Amino acid sequence: MKIGLLTYDIHHAKTYSILKGLIKRHKNITLIINKFRNYKKKKVNPIYPHRPAQLRGPNSLQLSKKYKLKKIKIEKIKSYKFDYILIGGSGLIKKKFIKKNIINCHSGLIPQSRGLDAFKWAIKNNRIVGNTLHFIDEKADLGKIISHKITPIFQKDTYQQFARRHYQNEINMLINFDKFIAKPNILNKILKKKNKPKLRMKNKDEIKIIKNFEKYKKMFNSLELTKL
Repeated sequence: MKIGLLTYDIHHAKTYSILKGLIKRHKNITLIINKFRNYKKKKVNPIYPHRPAQLRGPNSLQLSKKYKLKKIKIEKIKSYKFDYILIGGSGLIKKKFIKKNIINCHSGLIPQSRGLDAFKWAIKNNRIVGNTLHFIDEKADLGKIISHKITPIFQKDTYQQFARRHYQNEINMLINFDKFIAKPNILNKILKKKNKPKLRMKNKDEIKIIKNFEKYKKMFNSLELTKL
């Protein structure tokens, strides 16, 4: 199986985490490099981050040398025949580079949770937290769903512990993408409503989810959720 791993031309922690797991399962991997665009400083900086700092770890050149991997620029993507392309990091992908076999893992349960900060918005709106492995298309978080995976929450969890488990599930779904393709779990019955994509959560809402986190935990029974 020929796999492409889409990433930035700079240091990127998520890409490194995916590659460390992926290289154990697949040998024919090519890094596809997209230029990192340093946008203007965000208007909202999170008070309570739910993901590890990303701009750290080996960069794409170092990864290609460490694992002896071929790397190509995204502009050459249509010249190569990949079975699947996984998104480690890419920012917005231009329409001309989108292919039917590009797989992303969104940190929300599509189509209910779309857009930015899906983990936080799910907690704020008292919804189930989970990730969605899906093929991408031109619409935000609405490509064909491969599989859903609920993130279990336990009564002793802190916000940080829950967030770490959720993030690690996202990494694991990408590493094991082919297993989910072979045996999907799509939660259509509980995710009927299609919501609009959310924007970055404001600080005042972050404060609310931390304040109400204990109440949120009591609303969900992890043993029951994992049966869905």
